[in-house]
Amino acid sequence: MVKKAEVQGKINAVNAKLTAANAKLEALTSAHSTLSGTNTSIEYVLKSHENIKATYHLAGTPYLKETEDEKENLTTTTAQFDTQKTTVLEQLQTKINQIRIQIAGYNDQLKWLSLDLRYAED
Repeated sequence: MVKKAEVQGKINAVNAKLTAANAKLEALTSAHSTLSGTNTSIEYVLKSHENIKATYHLAGTPYLKETEDEKENLTTTTAQFDTQKTTVLEQLQTKINQIRIQIAGYNDQLKWLSLDLRYAED
């Protein structure tokens, strides 16, 4: 027969792992939530070529081309940020799911160890 002290030691070890996994789950869930709420769009502050012409007295084809290039760069960069955000969110969700499975396993271990503790010797 197994001794109660031995089983209790195993229970304590699994409880420590469970506590660590729950803390990790909480941190990852918080990170996922924060990232989900993060806006990745980049605002074009200068608004348009007409706004630049009126505000800064800059006109002509070179400035129009520069305005169009800036808008395109911001659109491309925003798309890249969105792609990266989606990738990281998927990775976080995968890790969250893995930890939830791990936690379920620890809870199952605790149930079996509790039964062992009932029938263990003093």
